Amino acid sequence: MKKILILMICTLLALSSMAFAEMSYTVTTEPASAAVGETVVVSVSLDSDTQKLLGASFKITPSVPLEFTGPAIGTFGDILGELADCNQVDDGSWQCDVVTVGGVEFAGSGVLATINAVIPEGTLPGDVSLDFTIAKVSDPLGDPIIVTAKTSAIIEVNCAEGLTQCDGSCVDTTSDDAYCGDCETSCDAGLTCSNSVCTLCGESNLDEGEQCDDGNTAAGDGCDGSCQIESGWNCVAGPEHSDCSSTCGDGINVGDEQCDDNNVVDGDG
Repeated sequence: MKKILILMICTLLALSSMAFAEMSYTVTTEPASAAVGETVVVSVSLDSDTQKLLGASFKITPSVPLEFTGPAIGTFGDILGELADCNQVDDGSWQCDVVTVGGVEFAGSGVLATINAVIPEGTLPGDVSLDFTIAKVSDPLGDPIIVTAKTSAIIEVNCAEGLTQCDGSCVDTTSDDAYCGDCETSCDAGLTCSNSVCTLCGESNLDEGEQCDDGNTAAGDGCDGSCQIESGWNCVAGPEHSDCSSTCGDGINVGDEQCDDNNVVDGDG
């Protein structure tokens, strides 16, 4: 009889362990693609029956460094939210640990947690994988069962608006000498990319793509090193080169201006 009882208990434990192991976890990202500086909401969901939980530890590990903030606990939520200790660990992962006293029952269906992930500066375009691992400690029959589950998701990192992906980097093809106008065109030595066209800036001739050419490539004189008019300046064609002067009353104090209060009214200082 004793042997039969032990066999029944072992069978129940094995079946319970299988039930926990078969729980389905899903990691989703919203939006599915983002640019540098943007935030992606990462959600972890699960489907399971009500169970008694002693503790759990879940971890999201990105393939490149991300800046995690949060989370707002979901299903653990109403019952275990206050007990969750979440932080970004040394390897760049986001980890949450939940420990309870005596165990609590919760309905394990729905969103487990949501975490904000910011795409940091310097992240190259491409797919960033998020590997999710959870280790749960449960005691459906009084004996703890540790179950580990794994899944993953993908964030597609794109170039920010106005930039183009060329050879794995995000560049401004309107002004990048190595990628001028497109990813296939580079400017020859001595030429500068201006408005997506390779020009010889600084030789006084107003070439295609240039807004001005004052005979030099110095910045701060109204016509910058790419032969584009600088903010607060006005440039006109002169007999030999572009003549640039500051614009009084535009609120931008540049050049020989001592002040600029955004108007041309006398008597206000």
